[in-house]
Amino acid sequence: MIYIVEKGKELGYSFSVTSNGYDIDKYLDYIKDNKIFSFQITLDGIAEIHNKRKPHYKNEDSFEKIFANIDSLLKLGIPVVVRINTDTYTIEYIDKLLELFEEKGWCKYKHFMAYCALLRKEITKKKDGLPSPKTIFTQSEFCRSYYKKKLSVLSEGKLKCQDYNTSDILKSLLQGKSLPYKGCFCGAQSGMIIFDPLGDIYSCWDVVGIREQRVGRYMPEFELDEELSKRWFDVRISKYKCVKCKYVLFCGGGCPSFSFRDKGRVEPGACNDYPKLFTFLMRQVYNDYLKK
Repeated sequence: MIYIVEKGKELGYSFSVTSNGYDIDKYLDYIKDNKIFSFQITLDGIAEIHNKRKPHYKNEDSFEKIFANIDSLLKLGIPVVVRINTDTYTIEYIDKLLELFEEKGWCKYKHFMAYCALLRKEITKKKDGLPSPKTIFTQSEFCRSYYKKKLSVLSEGKLKCQDYNTSDILKSLLQGKSLPYKGCFCGAQSGMIIFDPLGDIYSCWDVVGIREQRVGRYMPEFELDEELSKRWFDVRISKYKCVKCKYVLFCGGGCPSFSFRDKGRVEPGACNDYPKLFTFLMRQVYNDYLKK
Protein backbone atom coordinates (compact mmCIF):
# COMPACT_ATOMS: atom_id res chain seq x y z
CA MET A 1 0.00 0.00 0.00
CA ILE A 2 2.84 2.40 0.85
CA TYR A 3 4.31 1.71 -2.61
CA ILE A 4 1.03 2.68 -4.27
CA VAL A 5 0.85 5.91 -2.26
CA GLU A 6 4.47 6.79 -3.04
CA LYS A 7 3.91 6.13 -6.74
CA GLY A 8 0.77 8.24 -6.69
CA LYS A 9 2.60 11.03 -4.90
CA GLU A 10 5.35 10.88 -7.50
CA LEU A 11 2.72 11.29 -10.24
CA GLY A 12 1.03 14.20 -8.48
CA TYR A 13 -2.02 12.38 -7.12
CA SER A 14 -3.77 12.93 -3.80
CA PHE A 15 -5.81 10.34 -1.90
CA SER A 16 -9.28 10.39 -0.37
CA VAL A 17 -9.62 7.82 2.41
CA THR A 18 -12.95 6.43 3.62
CA SER A 19 -12.34 4.88 7.04
CA ASN A 20 -13.95 3.88 10.32
CA GLY A 21 -11.16 5.96 11.86
CA TYR A 22 -10.08 3.49 14.53
CA ASP A 23 -6.46 2.67 13.58
CA ILE A 24 -5.49 6.01 12.04
CA ASP A 25 -3.22 6.82 15.01
CA LYS A 26 -0.83 4.11 13.77
CA TYR A 27 -0.19 6.10 10.59
CA LEU A 28 -0.15 9.68 11.88
CA ASP A 29 3.61 10.12 11.41
CA TYR A 30 3.36 9.03 7.79
CA ILE A 31 0.28 11.19 7.18
CA LYS A 32 2.00 14.18 8.80
CA ASP A 33 4.94 13.89 6.41
CA ASN A 34 2.75 13.19 3.38
CA LYS A 35 -0.11 15.70 3.36
CA ILE A 36 -1.74 14.26 0.27
CA PHE A 37 -4.67 12.72 2.11
CA SER A 38 -8.21 13.70 2.99
CA PHE A 39 -10.51 11.55 5.13
CA GLN A 40 -14.15 10.64 5.50
CA ILE A 41 -14.82 9.04 8.88
CA THR A 42 -18.18 7.75 10.11
CA LEU A 43 -19.75 8.23 13.53
CA ASP A 44 -23.11 6.75 14.51
CA GLY A 45 -23.90 9.54 16.94
CA ILE A 46 -22.81 10.33 20.48
CA ALA A 47 -20.67 7.79 22.37
CA GLU A 48 -23.59 5.89 23.94
CA ILE A 49 -25.15 5.28 20.53
CA HIS A 50 -21.96 4.76 18.52
CA ASN A 51 -20.55 2.19 20.96
CA LYS A 52 -23.78 0.20 20.87
CA ARG A 53 -23.87 0.09 17.09
CA LYS A 54 -20.15 -0.19 16.42
CA PRO A 55 -18.52 -1.69 19.51
CA HIS A 56 -14.85 -2.54 19.51
CA TYR A 57 -14.41 -6.31 19.66
CA LYS A 58 -12.33 -6.10 22.87
CA ASN A 59 -13.48 -3.21 25.04
CA GLU A 60 -16.68 -2.16 23.22
CA ASP A 61 -15.66 1.52 23.30
CA SER A 62 -14.63 2.62 19.80
CA PHE A 63 -15.98 6.18 19.97
CA GLU A 64 -13.29 7.71 22.18
CA LYS A 65 -10.39 6.51 20.02
CA ILE A 66 -12.04 7.47 16.73
CA PHE A 67 -12.90 10.90 18.14
CA ALA A 68 -9.27 11.40 19.26
CA ASN A 69 -7.98 10.34 15.83
CA ILE A 70 -10.23 12.86 14.07
CA ASP A 71 -8.92 15.55 16.42
CA SER A 72 -5.31 14.58 15.62
CA LEU A 73 -5.93 14.73 11.85
CA LEU A 74 -7.51 18.17 12.10
CA LYS A 75 -4.63 19.49 14.20
CA LEU A 76 -2.24 18.28 11.46
CA GLY A 77 -4.20 20.30 8.90
CA ILE A 78 -5.64 17.21 7.20
CA PRO A 79 -9.14 17.70 5.67
CA VAL A 80 -11.76 15.59 7.44
CA VAL A 81 -15.42 15.01 6.63
CA VAL A 82 -17.42 13.30 9.38
CA ARG A 83 -20.38 11.26 8.16
CA ILE A 84 -23.06 10.89 10.84
CA ASN A 85 -25.34 7.91 10.30
CA THR A 86 -28.83 9.16 11.12
CA ASP A 87 -32.28 7.71 11.73
CA THR A 88 -35.41 8.80 13.59
CA TYR A 89 -33.81 7.87 16.92
CA THR A 90 -30.28 9.21 16.54
CA ILE A 91 -31.29 12.57 15.07
CA GLU A 92 -32.68 13.53 18.47
CA TYR A 93 -29.09 13.48 19.78
CA ILE A 94 -27.33 15.20 16.87
CA ASP A 95 -27.23 18.53 18.70
CA LYS A 96 -25.29 16.87 21.57
CA LEU A 97 -22.74 15.54 19.08
CA LEU A 98 -22.48 19.01 17.59
CA GLU A 99 -21.73 20.36 21.08
CA LEU A 100 -18.75 17.96 21.25
CA PHE A 101 -17.50 19.25 17.89
CA GLU A 102 -17.69 22.81 19.17
CA GLU A 103 -15.98 21.97 22.47
CA LYS A 104 -13.06 20.57 20.46
CA GLY A 105 -13.04 23.65 18.22
CA TRP A 106 -13.59 21.56 15.09
CA CYS A 107 -16.12 23.96 13.60
CA LYS A 108 -13.42 26.65 13.45
CA TYR A 109 -11.26 24.56 11.10
CA LYS A 110 -11.70 25.40 7.43
CA HIS A 111 -10.76 21.82 6.57
CA PHE A 112 -13.53 20.29 8.72
CA MET A 113 -17.05 19.43 7.57
CA ALA A 114 -19.75 17.02 8.74
CA TYR A 115 -22.98 15.76 7.26
CA CYS A 116 -25.99 13.73 8.35
CA ALA A 117 -26.58 10.66 6.18
CA LEU A 118 -29.84 8.73 6.17
CA LEU A 119 -29.55 5.19 7.51
CA ARG A 120 -31.12 2.50 5.35
CA LYS A 121 -34.19 0.57 6.49
CA GLU A 122 -32.46 -2.74 7.10
CA ILE A 123 -29.78 -1.11 9.26
CA THR A 124 -32.21 0.71 11.53
CA LYS A 125 -33.97 -2.59 12.26
CA LYS A 126 -30.84 -4.23 13.67
CA LYS A 127 -30.97 -5.28 17.33
CA ASP A 128 -28.26 -3.15 18.91
CA GLY A 129 -29.69 -2.67 22.39
CA LEU A 130 -31.02 0.78 21.53
CA PRO A 131 -34.69 1.74 21.26
CA SER A 132 -35.93 0.85 17.78
CA PRO A 133 -37.09 3.81 15.69
CA LYS A 134 -40.89 3.94 15.72
CA THR A 135 -40.90 5.05 12.11
CA ILE A 136 -38.49 4.84 9.18
CA PHE A 137 -37.41 8.13 7.65
CA THR A 138 -38.13 8.83 4.02
CA GLN A 139 -35.58 11.13 2.39
CA SER A 140 -37.88 14.17 2.55
CA GLU A 141 -38.79 13.54 6.21
CA PHE A 142 -35.11 13.21 7.02
CA CYS A 143 -34.35 16.61 5.46
CA ARG A 144 -37.35 18.22 7.14
CA SER A 145 -36.09 17.06 10.54
CA TYR A 146 -32.62 18.42 9.79
CA TYR A 147 -33.97 21.88 8.92
CA LYS A 148 -36.49 21.83 11.79
CA LYS A 149 -33.64 21.37 14.27
CA LYS A 150 -31.75 24.25 12.56
CA LEU A 151 -28.57 22.19 12.53
CA SER A 152 -26.96 24.21 9.75
CA VAL A 153 -27.50 27.44 11.70
CA LEU A 154 -26.28 25.95 14.98
CA SER A 155 -23.10 24.69 13.30
CA GLU A 156 -22.55 27.88 11.26
CA GLY A 157 -22.81 25.83 8.08
CA LYS A 158 -20.42 23.08 9.17
CA LEU A 159 -23.09 20.38 9.47
CA LYS A 160 -24.81 19.56 6.18
CA CYS A 161 -27.65 17.23 5.25
CA GLN A 162 -27.18 14.55 2.60
CA ASP A 163 -29.73 15.52 -0.04
CA TYR A 164 -27.96 14.30 -3.19
CA ASN A 165 -26.80 17.88 -3.90
CA THR A 166 -30.40 18.91 -4.55
CA SER A 167 -30.19 22.10 -2.47
CA ASP A 168 -26.98 23.16 -4.26
CA ILE A 169 -28.60 22.45 -7.64
CA LEU A 170 -31.67 24.50 -6.73
CA LYS A 171 -29.60 27.36 -5.36
CA SER A 172 -27.62 27.55 -8.60
CA LEU A 173 -30.77 27.43 -10.75
CA LEU A 174 -32.61 30.05 -8.73
CA GLN A 175 -29.58 32.34 -8.99
CA GLY A 176 -29.49 31.90 -12.77
CA LYS A 177 -26.32 29.83 -12.84
CA SER A 178 -25.86 27.02 -15.33
CA LEU A 179 -25.03 23.48 -14.27
CA PRO A 180 -24.94 20.05 -15.88
CA TYR A 181 -27.96 17.78 -15.50
CA LYS A 182 -27.60 14.25 -14.12
CA GLY A 183 -27.66 11.36 -16.55
CA CYS A 184 -27.29 8.83 -13.72
CA PHE A 185 -27.69 8.76 -9.96
CA CYS A 186 -24.07 8.33 -8.82
CA GLY A 187 -20.56 7.19 -9.68
CA ALA A 188 -21.56 3.53 -9.34
CA GLN A 189 -23.13 3.89 -12.80
CA SER A 190 -20.38 5.95 -14.40
CA GLY A 191 -17.18 4.05 -13.74
CA MET A 192 -16.49 3.95 -9.99
CA ILE A 193 -14.28 0.98 -9.13
CA ILE A 194 -14.00 -0.64 -5.68
CA PHE A 195 -11.38 -3.31 -4.96
CA ASP A 196 -12.31 -5.72 -2.18
CA PRO A 197 -9.71 -7.78 -0.21
CA LEU A 198 -10.69 -11.02 -1.99
CA GLY A 199 -9.71 -9.87 -5.46
CA ASP A 200 -13.18 -8.88 -6.65
CA ILE A 201 -14.19 -5.56 -8.22
CA TYR A 202 -17.45 -3.77 -7.46
CA SER A 203 -19.01 -0.55 -8.63
CA CYS A 204 -21.24 0.26 -5.63
CA TRP A 205 -20.31 0.40 -1.93
CA ASP A 206 -23.68 -1.05 -0.92
CA VAL A 207 -23.20 -4.37 -2.70
CA VAL A 208 -19.56 -5.12 -1.84
CA GLY A 209 -19.42 -8.76 -0.79
CA ILE A 210 -22.47 -9.78 -2.82
CA ARG A 211 -20.48 -11.67 -5.44
CA GLU A 212 -23.22 -11.85 -8.06
CA GLN A 213 -23.05 -8.03 -8.20
CA ARG A 214 -19.31 -7.79 -8.82
CA VAL A 215 -18.20 -6.29 -12.13
CA GLY A 216 -14.88 -8.12 -12.42
CA ARG A 217 -11.68 -9.22 -10.68
CA TYR A 218 -8.21 -7.76 -10.20
CA MET A 219 -6.39 -10.93 -9.09
CA PRO A 220 -4.59 -12.74 -10.57
CA GLU A 221 -5.20 -10.31 -13.46
CA PHE A 222 -7.35 -7.23 -13.90
CA GLU A 223 -10.49 -8.14 -15.80
CA LEU A 224 -13.89 -6.48 -16.12
CA ASP A 225 -16.70 -8.89 -16.88
CA GLU A 226 -18.65 -7.47 -19.82
CA GLU A 227 -22.01 -8.98 -18.91
CA LEU A 228 -21.79 -8.32 -15.17
CA SER A 229 -20.61 -4.74 -15.59
CA LYS A 230 -23.42 -3.88 -18.03
CA ARG A 231 -26.00 -3.99 -15.24
CA TRP A 232 -24.18 -1.09 -13.55
CA PHE A 233 -22.40 0.81 -16.34
CA ASP A 234 -24.87 0.44 -19.20
CA VAL A 235 -28.19 1.40 -17.57
CA ARG A 236 -30.14 3.76 -19.83
CA ILE A 237 -32.87 5.80 -18.17
CA SER A 238 -34.62 6.09 -21.54
CA LYS A 239 -35.54 2.39 -21.26
CA TYR A 240 -37.42 2.83 -17.99
CA LYS A 241 -40.46 4.70 -16.69
CA CYS A 242 -38.11 7.36 -15.27
CA VAL A 243 -37.83 8.95 -18.70
CA LYS A 244 -41.39 10.29 -18.28
CA CYS A 245 -40.67 11.87 -14.89
CA LYS A 246 -40.09 15.64 -14.75
CA TYR A 247 -37.45 15.18 -12.02
CA VAL A 248 -35.33 12.64 -13.87
CA LEU A 249 -32.52 15.02 -14.86
CA PHE A 250 -32.19 16.13 -11.24
CA CYS A 251 -32.23 12.74 -9.50
CA GLY A 252 -30.69 10.69 -12.32
CA GLY A 253 -33.16 7.84 -11.93
CA GLY A 254 -32.67 7.05 -8.27
CA CYS A 255 -30.30 4.76 -6.39
CA PRO A 256 -29.78 1.38 -8.14
CA SER A 257 -28.82 -0.33 -4.87
CA PHE A 258 -32.21 0.68 -3.41
CA SER A 259 -33.80 -1.08 -6.35
CA PHE A 260 -31.61 -4.15 -5.85
CA ARG A 261 -32.66 -4.49 -2.21
CA ASP A 262 -36.35 -3.92 -2.95
CA LYS A 263 -36.76 -5.81 -6.23
CA GLY A 264 -33.64 -7.93 -6.61
CA ARG A 265 -32.77 -6.03 -9.81
CA VAL A 266 -30.32 -3.21 -10.53
CA GLU A 267 -32.37 -0.61 -12.37
CA PRO A 268 -33.59 2.99 -12.12
CA GLY A 269 -36.88 3.88 -10.50
CA ALA A 270 -36.14 3.78 -6.75
CA CYS A 271 -37.12 7.40 -6.11
CA ASN A 272 -37.17 7.26 -2.30
CA ASP A 273 -39.74 10.11 -2.39
CA TYR A 274 -37.52 12.44 -4.40
CA PRO A 275 -40.39 14.65 -5.72
CA LYS A 276 -41.34 15.57 -2.12
CA LEU A 277 -37.68 16.21 -1.30
CA PHE A 278 -37.33 18.46 -4.34
CA THR A 279 -40.48 20.47 -3.50
CA PHE A 280 -39.50 20.92 0.15
CA LEU A 281 -35.95 22.01 -0.69
CA MET A 282 -37.19 24.43 -3.35
CA ARG A 283 -39.13 26.32 -0.67
CA GLN A 284 -36.23 26.07 1.77
CA VAL A 285 -33.64 27.37 -0.69
CA TYR A 286 -35.92 30.21 -1.77
CA ASN A 287 -36.51 31.31 1.85
CA ASP A 288 -32.85 30.94 2.85
CA TYR A 289 -31.08 32.48 -0.14
CA LEU A 290 -33.41 34.50 -2.36
CA LYS A 291 -36.24 35.89 -0.24
CA LYS A 292 -33.77 37.75 1.98
